Amino acid sequence: MAYLRPKLSPKSQLFKLKERHSFDARKGFKRCEPPGVSVRQTWQSTADFWRDRCGQIVVRCECNGYRFSFDARMKSGVAIPDDQMDAFAWFITDVLFLWLVEGIDDVPTVDDIYLYMEPST
Repeated sequence: MAYLRPKLSPKSQLFKLKERHSFDARKGFKRCEPPGVSVRQTWQSTADFWRDRCGQIVVRCECNGYRFSFDARMKSGVAIPDDQMDAFAWFITDVLFLWLVEGIDDVPTVDDIYLYMEPST
């Protein structure tokens, strides 16, 4: 994917993502606060946030039948604390916007997202 490169908040650099397979959120997951975010352009994309049994954040992004999921942690590898969830939500809003701009049929990989997060020179 070739991404637009807007300036991102330094807080966006705090998080580490790892791709995961689809999951059933009804089995052992608890909703986070905030429970998710959405972005509307031509389409509306949403991301829902849960914590697994170990306290790690699990995210499912959806738009018009397309879906991708990932685990999220602080860059240091620890679970994202509650006081960082607002910053994380803003970061995921950037990811959703990127997905809409680039085309929802081209689901971004974690590598694509990291490329997008790199500072422009």
